[in-house]
Amino acid sequence: MVTLGVSPQNPQVNQRIIFTWSEAPYITLYYSFYETGPWNYLTGPTNIPQIYYLVPSAWQGKRIYFRALDPTKNAYSNTVSIQVQGATEQLKLTVSPTTIPALTATELTIKVSPVDAYLTILGPGIFRYEKTVNSTFVTTVYPANSAQPITITATAEGYLEAKATINIVMAGIKLTIYVYGTEGPIPAAQVELSGPVSTKGQTDTQGNFIIENCKEGSYKAKASKSGYNSNEITFDLPSYYTAYTAGIPLTKPVAELPSLPSVPSVEEALAPIAQGLAQIPTWLIIVGVGAGALYLLTRGKETAVVKVKPELV
Repeated sequence: MVTLGVSPQNPQVNQRIIFTWSEAPYITLYYSFYETGPWNYLTGPTNIPQIYYLVPSAWQGKRIYFRALDPTKNAYSNTVSIQVQGATEQLKLTVSPTTIPALTATELTIKVSPVDAYLTILGPGIFRYEKTVNSTFVTTVYPANSAQPITITATAEGYLEAKATINIVMAGIKLTIYVYGTEGPIPAAQVELSGPVSTKGQTDTQGNFIIENCKEGSYKAKASKSGYNSNEITFDLPSYYTAYTAGIPLTKPVAELPSLPSVPSVEEALAPIAQGLAQIPTWLIIVGVGAGALYLLTRGKETAVVKVKPELV
């Protein structure tokens, strides 16, 4: 069975505690506010022989229980515990500036008192873990184009942690609606855009209708022009784009084919022949039929005569 140990036994908030273990290839740690559970995931799986963990402020004044799981045997270790001392003094944290633009490098000044502290800086595209020197830390951040703020957390042993946020002003998205046909861009086409930003206008000589400072979200765009079939598209505009182009193809109506002449029926086609036969005398028809019959009766009785010319020897 895996053996688990923890020290110190009476840490303060934001103080580092150390877990040691043995007799297992790797472990997963769990904690609980009660000796018999329920158990909550803490960290792992890991094969590091010494695991460091910072006591959170939420544990102050409480006894916390720990145990480790050996996944290879599905067996738990012995249970160990710590009694977290209560902190009475709050860290003071200030940041400047408190609002910064997205997609722009901006310098931040962070100050903590009355002692130096560890800083965790989290934001869109940002993760830092630093420590103040003489209660001050200066850094430059380049936030992504997101409305998610930057959160700064300061922790120091024996003090309650402090938090601060920095708001981000998102950069507008440049949206281009490109209207085109089989021959290329279509200028002077009418465009209607609806969504988080709604507007209308017409394309320029390059077939583009440009909207500055668009917002993220779902959009519907419709394009039309005389001599073309109108068309409509839908698309999503992601927040992480600073420029986006949506194309709308237009087609010309298909020309109507000329109507084909009607095909006469068999009766209509044979009618002139019947009329011609009606004008022939009856006696002539009888003679013609008789001649044809006589020909059919005699054609099989013909004899071929071959003349052979003798040769002198």
